[in-house]
Amino acid sequence: MNTHIQSEIETIESNPSANEKQFAEVVFNLPIKEAFTYIIPPQFQGKVSIGMRVLAPFGRRRLTGYVVNILDKWDKNIELKNISDIPDTEPIVSSEILNLTKWIAGYYQSSWGEAIRCALPAGIDDESREVISVTDKEPTGSLSKSALKTLTYIRQQGSTTLKQCQKALGNNFSAYTLARLKQDGYLAASLQTQKSKVSYQYVKTARINNPLPCEEDIEQLLKRSPKQKSVFELIRKEQISVPELKSQIPKSGAALRSLKEKKLIELFIEKKERSVFVPEDAMNQPLGKSLTFTPEQKELFTKLNQAVETGKFESFLIHGVTGSGKTEIYIRCIQRALEFGKSAIMMVPEISLTPQTVERFHQRFGDRVAILHSGLSQTERYLEWKKIRDGKVSIAVGARSAVFAPFKNLGIIVIDEEHDGSYKQDSIPRYHARDTAVMRARSLNAVVIMGSATPSLESIQNTRIGKYQYLSLANRVGERMLPLVSLVDMKKERKEFKNFSMLSGTLRNAIH
Repeated sequence: MNTHIQSEIETIESNPSANEKQFAEVVFNLPIKEAFTYIIPPQFQGKVSIGMRVLAPFGRRRLTGYVVNILDKWDKNIELKNISDIPDTEPIVSSEILNLTKWIAGYYQSSWGEAIRCALPAGIDDESREVISVTDKEPTGSLSKSALKTLTYIRQQGSTTLKQCQKALGNNFSAYTLARLKQDGYLAASLQTQKSKVSYQYVKTARINNPLPCEEDIEQLLKRSPKQKSVFELIRKEQISVPELKSQIPKSGAALRSLKEKKLIELFIEKKERSVFVPEDAMNQPLGKSLTFTPEQKELFTKLNQAVETGKFESFLIHGVTGSGKTEIYIRCIQRALEFGKSAIMMVPEISLTPQTVERFHQRFGDRVAILHSGLSQTERYLEWKKIRDGKVSIAVGARSAVFAPFKNLGIIVIDEEHDGSYKQDSIPRYHARDTAVMRARSLNAVVIMGSATPSLESIQNTRIGKYQYLSLANRVGERMLPLVSLVDMKKERKEFKNFSMLSGTLRNAIH
């Protein structure tokens, strides 16, 4: 972060009287900095709040946007469009995260919508996509081979998307040919909304048909099939999902089909919000055993503990050699924050987020921990994010994106290996997670602890000008020696020893 430019985060107030408002300002995940104003139609009056997602028309598409403000009047001579739908019943982005993302958008020169989208789990939004199909117009002999292949493929598929077409045709795909076929009337394009399956699951469910035959007819229909009868009686108690039914009555697929043919039951698709299991006593589980501090660790922890107890914003840089026990200090500070009823974020570089690191936190904090890293599927990441948002855990351990963990009472953010380049996002918004963490902690009066054996130049400069407090761990735990390092001149290896491999002779001898 530029040491001379460090803006304050502006505060966005949530709207208590949204019932009377009629217009919503919406931002989109597009490189457009302005917010767009939409009419809140009568059916959604009083249901739209700041921080909620909405589906709104944008050009020919229907996009997911984020409500950042609600207005009670519109005095410009511009015709407005209506909000199409609301996928949420409550705000999905808190006012605190909205404030943070607004700062990110201004500081890192992105749109506000792009910054908000970055703070949410991947795949959570519905997407608008163009679907292509063949018209009734007969192809003529003037069409090229590429055009005929494209038409043949789309006709076989019935309908397809641009991506599917490109993948199937490979080198035979031509965007120009596709555009000409649409222009000449051989292809028709329509826009469809692809529903997200990350936050919801669509489950086949069975329920009793209405109306049912009389009891005598039911008895007669099920007389020769005990399995059908047992399945019917189970569904009769209450509607049940097909996977759950099959777990209770194995090999019941044929019985279900027969009951449907006899019009005793009906099958339908039910949309259910995904739930995640966390033990009820997760927040009260006993903590794991702590390691014994060295005198140097103890002295440093005392300073950090005072900051955690005070509950005011302070930022610390721990310059500690490899093996000096920085991780144990992080864990103790997090433990102290938890004792004060606060939550914590532990950020580590993606390469350091190994199963051993995760296991160490689970051993100390049990089921209080949510893990956020790129190895998880979109659904798994959403469920971990949901645990945090629902207040079922108090610690988030993860890489760069963990800085947006939606805790309501954040007390401490720890950034291990703060110099690591992976904390810098390489796509828009190109935020730096370390600097974003400092700004988030500042707005929440939380403590930030950064640690590294080789601190970044900007962090060292920030300690010199008083923005960070400098702390040092000069000795390894147990007075162990640092590894011996030898510098080998590879030019000399090639010239004198004719060694043209990647490994020096010294390294090969050490390996063997």
